[in-house]
Amino acid sequence: MIAKRRWRDIPRISEELWSELQPTKTRWKDVYVASATLVNGTIDPCAVFVEKDTRDQQTLFPVYGFIRSKYMFDDARMIDAASVVEVKSSPYAIPPEIAEMLEEHGHFDDPIDLARLRLRDGTEYWIRKSWPGFFVGTPSGYSSSDITRVVEWGAKPSFAVEDEMWVEVVNPPPYRLCIFRRP
Repeated sequence: MIAKRRWRDIPRISEELWSELQPTKTRWKDVYVASATLVNGTIDPCAVFVEKDTRDQQTLFPVYGFIRSKYMFDDARMIDAASVVEVKSSPYAIPPEIAEMLEEHGHFDDPIDLARLRLRDGTEYWIRKSWPGFFVGTPSGYSSSDITRVVEWGAKPSFAVEDEMWVEVVNPPPYRLCIFRRP
């Protein structure tokens, strides 16, 4: 459902939630990634918390079609800050050192959006990078904390067939945005 809301209606989060949010440790200063538990018991493993009236909010909101006086609130892509009762670390949050490695390629002049990652047990798999790149897909049974390094970057034509079998690419998990005000 999409509803119109006013910027002034964005609520403050509790002191408890604020103390649990961890910064991304990247170039985003006012962005926090987490797994969010909502009032109705739903757990959203990929939530991006963005502080209202910050440069990061202004950078991110065009993706969600906001306008200045009011914004369109889409439940499929957003979380109302008033509905969050608990935050924990996300099993899909990209570790900062891996995020730095992934940023080495994929800029406007280097359009590589695929990378092969290595896990602690030596398993390697391909991912599709996303923007803004807060979360990373993992094979079943693994979390982002199992990633040890970026092995290589690729463009689809150069690696799509490996030993005459298609290489599976893990897409980034979907995430929801939560704009909030500090307590």
